[in-house]
Formats: sequence, structure tokens, C-alpha cells
Amino acid sequence: MFEQYATGNYSLSQLMKYCKKIGLRNCRGNQKGLTANHIHKMLQDPFYYGVMRVKKTGAEYPHRYEPIISKSLFDMCQEVREGRSKKMPLYRGKDFVFRGILTCAITGRLATAETHSKTYQNGGTGSWTYLAIYNPEKPEKKMWVREEDVIAQAEDALATLRITDTESLIALLNYIRSTNAEKKIFHRGQTASLKKEHTEIEEKLDKLLDLLMDKVLDKAEFETKKKKLKDRQYEIDELIHSFDEADDKFSKCLIDLINIATGALEDFKGSDVTRKRELLNFVFQNLQLRGKKLEYTMRYPFSEFAKCSKLEEWWAVEDSNFRPPRCQRGALTN
Repeated sequence: MFEQYATGNYSLSQLMKYCKKIGLRNCRGNQKGLTANHIHKMLQDPFYYGVMRVKKTGAEYPHRYEPIISKSLFDMCQEVREGRSKKMPLYRGKDFVFRGILTCAITGRLATAETHSKTYQNGGTGSWTYLAIYNPEKPEKKMWVREEDVIAQAEDALATLRITDTESLIALLNYIRSTNAEKKIFHRGQTASLKKEHTEIEEKLDKLLDLLMDKVLDKAEFETKKKKLKDRQYEIDELIHSFDEADDKFSKCLIDLINIATGALEDFKGSDVTRKRELLNFVFQNLQLRGKKLEYTMRYPFSEFAKCSKLEEWWAVEDSNFRPPRCQRGALTN
């Protein structure tokens, strides 16, 4: 639930449906599911990353239960929540593909959407979604662009990412793997250093408690010094946790890269609105609409996929220090 919300693509009502789908219930367990109020409180409760907050004083203390999320994920949720309340518009009615990820190139504001329906003489109905932005030629006036026309431009961009040659795809994936292996070696060294520092801080906390018991420090000094040390421990825990998660994230990213390189357009066309939005957010950054034209920057490495029709051209773009060795057919065996 926290991971879904942190993407910025889910409202509380959508999270309610998601929680119901996965069977998440409140502590009583006898109701249909979590309400929007339940979810809103959970998203703000530090208990889930290992800290108990005292209601009366607001003081926070680490608890003995195992955290179920990281503090960084909790912080991301707070950023989304605060951003949603301060500047993100409320979306009502029909969901639309570009919600929260497309801005007006003239004003920098998020594009909004309106759905218009029409009833024909034969009794049939039709509906179209229009994106509202400001006119480049007359910036003081709004203009409406059909969402399907903007989607068509996004599909044209996704069509450039397809890699049909198996040997080229294998070489590319091996290069990504080799780059990740170097990062893993670095992470292991960093993790060892962080664990050592974590142990040293624990020893300092024990000494600090002794100073309090011996009345060398008063309670206020003790709490101040303790908080500083505990804050650093939380930072260390977060860093270690992020390194431990690196393999899982890399595996998921590799699968996404394979899916996109072998058929991003087909995946996009066959997906629901939420999946379409996630795919666009994964591939593109700085999506803007200037009049009827979609402007964007592709995230790395998709920007290079789009530039090069052959992998040999892609290698030429890379710095020679990071260029991978030539791979043989069938190299992707593990």
C-alpha cells in the first residue's frame, strides 16, 4: 500500500480498492475493508518504519517490533501526501492516462481533463476525454486537446524502443548486469563500514545511559545526545536496507527493461489506465504538452534505445571506459 501511494499515481479511493483486492483489513478484521480515513492515518504513522509517536507530547521513540517499511518509503509518502494537499488538483469522475504526469508547457501546471459525451440519433453514445492546457499563441486562453491524440504521440515514441535482434538484446542486458555487479561490490564494502558504525553508536548509547545514571548528565542533555545518535542509526539502517534491496529492485528493473525492449508498445496498448500511466512514468520524464504537440525526455537508457537502431551505434555513444566486451550468442544463460 505504501509503495503504491509513493508513486503518486494512487488516490485514497484507489488505495481503498487496492487494499480490498489484497485482503487488507483493519485491526478488528470484521469490516469490509479499510476506509479512506484508516489509510490516511496509516500513511502518516511512523510506527510502520519502527518509531512510536506519543499522542500527547509528540515525542518519538523506537519500538521493539520489526518495521514493515523503510523510513525513506515513509518519507516519500509524506512528500506525495503534502504535495497532493498543497498543489495537486483533485480528480473526480473518469480517470485519465496522463493524470499527475503531464504538464502544460506554457504554465508548468499539471494538465487537467474533462470528459464530454454525445448521444446520437440512433440512441448510441460516445465519449471523449480532453486535456485542458493553455494556448501557446494566446497564453491567457485555455485550449482542449483530445487525449487520444496525445496517446497516439506517446505510442509513436514507444514504438522507437523496440529491439528485435536477440543478440543485441542479450548484449545490452549483459552490459546492464556487469554495471550492476560493480555497484554490488561497492555496496558490500559500504555495508560493512555502516554496520561497524552502527555497533559503535550502540556502545556510545550504553555509555550515555551510564552517564545519566551517574548524574553526570541531566535528562535534557541525555535526550538531546541520544536523539542525535539514534537519528544517525536510523540513517545507517536506511542505507543498509537500501543496499539489501538493490538486488530485488535490479531484478524487477531488468524484467521491465526486457518487456519494454521486446514490446513496449504492445504492453502499453493492452494495459488499463493505471498500468499505462506507470509505463509512461517509467520511460519518460518531463512530459509536457505544447499546444497539440507532446514534448518529452526519455529516461536513461531508453533515450539511447530511441537514438540507435543498432546496438553497435549504442555502444559508440557510451564512454569507452564503460563499454562492455563483445558478447557471444547465447551469453545470457543465468
